[in-house]
Amino acid sequence: GVDLNRNYDFMWGELKGANTSGDECDNTYHGRNPFSEPETNTVADYAKQLFPAEQRRDDPEGSMDVAFGDDVMGIFVDVHAPGGYIIYPWTHDD
Repeated sequence: GVDLNRNYDFMWGELKGANTSGDECDNTYHGRNPFSEPETNTVADYAKQLFPAEQRRDDPEGSMDVAFGDDVMGIFVDVHAPGGYIIYPWTHDD
């Protein structure tokens, strides 16, 4: 099955050495294409409701190093309940 955490469009399938796979039998399978699963579409739609358009980027991969203004606040945290893990964004270095 598809690992939903790897099925989003941000840098989908580009991080070959970062524990993602194109093999359907692998636990880290990222899916046929970004948002190929209805669950990831639902979470993305919900996040778009929470974060207004001015807090989103047209080209997030190309603007990763560009800070938002001081007046923009928000965070997305992925909680892995079965493992008891809290996964921070992959660029977080602490």
